[in-house]
Amino acid sequence: MLEYTLQEAKELLENKLDTNQNALKNVLEDLEFLREQVTTMEVSILLSY
Repeated sequence: MLEYTLQEAKELLENKLDTNQNALKNVLEDLEFLREQVTTMEVSILLSY
């Protein structure tokens, strides 16, 4: 079991929060890109018919 001082625990959690917020931002950007690609594909399929 690990023990941290209050300051170390706070720094660790803040670092993890920053990392996860950046990861969430990247996931949302990727999701938006995929939405655009799906829309483009749907339009292309409709135009081919």
